[in-house]
Amino acid sequence: MKTKSVVVALAMMVVSAAVVAADPVGPKMVVVNQKDAATFKVIYEGGQTGKLTLRILNSDGKKVVSETINGVDGFMRSVNFAGMEAGEYTIEVADANGKQSQKVVYQPTVEGTSIHVAKLASENK
Repeated sequence: MKTKSVVVALAMMVVSAAVVAADPVGPKMVVVNQKDAATFKVIYEGGQTGKLTLRILNSDGKKVVSETINGVDGFMRSVNFAGMEAGEYTIEVADANGKQSQKVVYQPTVEGTSIHVAKLASENK
C-alpha cells in the first residue's frame, strides 16, 4: 500500500513538472513575411484552449479586420494585405491571458510598364 502511494506521488510530480515545462513563458506569436509582399503568416501558440481574437489595426489604431476563433489553443493563418493602403499595421491576438501584438509594414509592389524598343529600317523615321 505504501509503495502505491509513493508511485502515485512520483507520477503526479512528473505530470505537474511536464505541464509547467510545456508553457514556461506563456502565449507566443510570430508574424512572418511570405514570398508575396502582400501576404504575412501569423503563427500563434497559446497556453490553453479557448476563444481567440485576431485583429489588424492600421497606423491610427483603427480596427481594419477582426476575427474570433473558438475552441483552439493556437493557429497558423495567412493574412493578405492586397488592396490595402501602404503603411504600418499592428497584428494582435488576444485570449483570456492577455494579448500579443506585432507590427508589420506593408509596401505594395509596383509593377513597371514594359517598353518595347525596335530599330526601324528607314533612317527618316
